[in-house]
Amino acid sequence: MSSKQPKDYSDGRLIKLLREVDGFNQKEVAEKLDIDVARLKKIEGNQEPIDNDELIRRISGWSGAPNTLIRTPPDEIFIEFRKLLVDILEVIIEKQKAKARRRKRTTHNL
Repeated sequence: MSSKQPKDYSDGRLIKLLREVDGFNQKEVAEKLDIDVARLKKIEGNQEPIDNDELIRRISGWSGAPNTLIRTPPDEIFIEFRKLLVDILEVIIEKQKAKARRRKRTTHNL
């Protein structure tokens, strides 16, 4: 068995979804995390890993998500669980956006 960790593509998606659920834009979250917007964009785009313990603590503090959910997982089962969680969050956010659009149209038509 290889000691190499499997590649996890959900880190950035998770951060983006947590940001969207809270209704923040990238600039607001970058300020909360004390990083620049360009770095947050790289993190959300999975171009930069979240491997700094201090950054993980800041993300956890801002989002309310436990450190263990944000930290690169130790095994493949946890990676699959986190990917599933991210997929579920994406569906919930899309449903919330669709509901808001419907409300806006209904209000507009009155």
